[in-house]
Amino acid sequence: MTMLKEDADILAGFVAEMKTHLRSGDRTDLPAALDRTWTVVRLTKADATYGREALCAMLDGLAIKAGWMVTTDAVYIVERNTWSPWRQGKQILPDFGRVLDADLALDDTTGLRVTHLGGTRWRVKTMLEGDETGHPHLMTKDTHYSVLKGRTLRHAVYWREEAVEGNEALRCHQPVAARFLDFGEREVRR
Repeated sequence: MTMLKEDADILAGFVAEMKTHLRSGDRTDLPAALDRTWTVVRLTKADATYGREALCAMLDGLAIKAGWMVTTDAVYIVERNTWSPWRQGKQILPDFGRVLDADLALDDTTGLRVTHLGGTRWRVKTMLEGDETGHPHLMTKDTHYSVLKGRTLRHAVYWREEAVEGNEALRCHQPVAARFLDFGEREVRR
């Protein structure tokens, strides 16, 4: 992937701004900036609302790299389009009609976040990384520990320079979106 001049300028400005913050002792803009690898990416976000039948049809038709789903009676994980209920430990396809929350990685650049809005309505947020029509963001990959028997959850976290509390004169980078990437490796405990 080649970097556009606009993206290179954004990254250069970010690095200069970060160095200024670090020299002045102000580390509130980008926490742990020295411990992260930052990448300029273009991110497209879209929201849609689905009814029960449309949500089920959409989820049934997806090829999912990895993700998790909470329903009213189980927690499911999916890897390479194979669903398994973590709590019950056997293969059962979930009843998508009872989804409360889900975070799914379709591939290396696309993620879906499903949230139950109440009744028979769900919000589906789609994030697509790399689309040239998207807005430039700074991205870092974060790893979080989970309860999945020593496994970790990896997310891409997207930061964008925005006005602080509506004050255009005071701007800093803030996290504006996150997308599930995958499950980390299992730890071997002895």
